[in-house]
Amino acid sequence: MAACSNVLLFAIIRITVNRNQQLNHMDIRALVVGGSFGGLSTALALRCINCDVEVYERSTGPMKNRGAGLIVQTELIDFLKEHGVVAEDAISVLAYKSQYLSQDGSTQLVEQILQLMTSWDTIYNQLRNVLPSNLYHNEKSLVSFEQNKDYVVAKFEGGHSERCDLLVGADGPSSTVRQQLLPNIFPKYAGYVAWRGVVDENKILIVVVQFFANKFTFFHGRNTQIRCYLIPGPTGELLDGERRLNWVWYYNVAEGNELQLLLTDR
Repeated sequence: MAACSNVLLFAIIRITVNRNQQLNHMDIRALVVGGSFGGLSTALALRCINCDVEVYERSTGPMKNRGAGLIVQTELIDFLKEHGVVAEDAISVLAYKSQYLSQDGSTQLVEQILQLMTSWDTIYNQLRNVLPSNLYHNEKSLVSFEQNKDYVVAKFEGGHSERCDLLVGADGPSSTVRQQLLPNIFPKYAGYVAWRGVVDENKILIVVVQFFANKFTFFHGRNTQIRCYLIPGPTGELLDGERRLNWVWYYNVAEGNELQLLLTDR
């Protein structure tokens, strides 16, 4: 088994153990609510210390299209290596320089910097494939939980409930676990909106692909920023012609009527 490390959990944790009982990790049943990055990473880390772990995800099927491009951080590479998931060159597209564009499309500045670009679905699929399928449960939406002296009971839609020693809330920005523990905490608008998308490389003119290939491209304007770079294909493809071009456009806008007009998918 690969070496284990401490991980930062994007989660709210409640644990109860009978203080008169000496438990080792194999005696601890952990239930992770939420099956995205946070939940899968937590489950793998807990299994690495021999906890009995299961993941409960509210989506009806495999998660997809939850994000687009990502910049690979050192902490992610370390986690994947330590848990025997995959090496960085199997999940990422290399960018060896950053280029900054003017409004007319000309290049203002070029910086030599090495970065690795990946995608949400590439990382999710790697983590998901490592966790045994029988430990990952779809269509399980948490309603509430109760904690007593010796254990926690998680209650799901449809009347299903599960008993555990450790409950991890990794169920995203609208977390049911967080809402129950911290009912007065609400999301706060960050001051900007973003549009983002991906385009298959083979649908783009070769001259455009060459302009963005192996580069992290930026445009900065008043109250706005655009980023663009190549990422792996839908199922992790890394070969030329099989990748995708990822773009994201950030725009600063104050709360009020202008913001409401921009939130077209609400």
